[in-house]
Amino acid sequence: MSLKSIIQLTENLKSLYIKTAKNLKGSDRRQFMASVVKEEIETRINRLPNLKKCFVEIFAKPA
Repeated sequence: MSLKSIIQLTENLKSLYIKTAKNLKGSDRRQFMASVVKEEIETRINRLPNLKKCFVEIFAKPA
């Protein structure tokens, strides 16, 4: 399963994100885009328990 297939936005939401990003400049724009991506990924992962377990195992701090 690719990350692209996990993240699918509605056209309205996609349009809103693009308009907002275009109105921001510099670090504000980068922060906004990063927070959108982070939130979308977390939302999708929480809906897929097996994928969430995989991410936890990959990104867990070594003991």
